[in-house]
Amino acid sequence: MKALTLLSTTSVLAISLLTVSASPKDDAWKAAAKLADAGGYSWKSNTEGGFGGGEGGGKVGKDGTAILTIPRRDGTMQAVIHGKKAALETDEGWQSLSELENAEGFMRFFARRLQNIKLPAQEAAALAKNAESLTESDGVISGKLSEAGVIELSGFGGLGNDGPTISNAKGSVKIWIKDGLISKYQYSLQYTFSFNGNDRDTDRTTTIEISNIGSTTVDVPEGAKKKLS
Repeated sequence: MKALTLLSTTSVLAISLLTVSASPKDDAWKAAAKLADAGGYSWKSNTEGGFGGGEGGGKVGKDGTAILTIPRRDGTMQAVIHGKKAALETDEGWQSLSELENAEGFMRFFARRLQNIKLPAQEAAALAKNAESLTESDGVISGKLSEAGVIELSGFGGLGNDGPTISNAKGSVKIWIKDGLISKYQYSLQYTFSFNGNDRDTDRTTTIEISNIGSTTVDVPEGAKKKLS
């Protein structure tokens, strides 16, 4: 009986220690992973300030296929992503990444950004990875973002030597967790955007709200299907 009592006490202590040792970063990482495995979800996004501001959103299905509504200056545009393939609805109809890479001006630039776009579960995991000094209060995890994290989230970090450069980068993040899943997250970025000898200070905040977890379905437009095949 004493041995059983000792074993029970030890087990409770071990569980307590595991609970205490779990960090806000671990909690955010696990919540992002759980969202990715949830079998699909929908989201709404809102970006205030900087390049690409406006309202957007999207859906991702059980097979990982995602439809995105992306804000642009004169409205929105749709994109479909499946694995490493993607298609974008342009004024000339749906075009694949390879077609867009041979385009000129904005569409070529946007194709390169599209290659680096992360879905919310992936983006939230990156936020957790690149966050520093995370704390938790009332179900909200918050902290500062590393310089590398801000550059990555700016969308301009992987555009090559002919792309813009980012300096004076700083930022912050908030992550809301409900039932072990990420229900909402928000990040604010401040940086100096430099391109062709011109500098521009940027301050933007993006908010993502997740819904319909596990029940979202995706219907890919026929034009996009042809470009993804």
